Amino acid sequence: MLKTASEWADDLGTSAYDLSEVNPDLLNYRLNAYRNAPDVVSIEDWLFRTGTSQNHDFSVTGGSENVSVFASVGYLDTKGIARKQGFERYN
Repeated sequence: MLKTASEWADDLGTSAYDLSEVNPDLLNYRLNAYRNAPDVVSIEDWLFRTGTSQNHDFSVTGGSENVSVFASVGYLDTKGIARKQGFERYN
């Protein structure tokens, strides 16, 4: 779910994040700017998503006393947390 800038400011204002190394004046300035722009969606929500991965494999074995047969097909689809990041493979 996309968060608004105001929701991000509320989240960052909690103790869940260690912001001790950030200049307090700059932090308050940014948080207040986010809180005063409630309809603006934060850039992080446009850049990132929940990563997913799908992996499907199918194989068949068989044969006779003198001959062995094996066949395999696979599919892998991985989507990373960055929107343009991912990997897809057929084998």
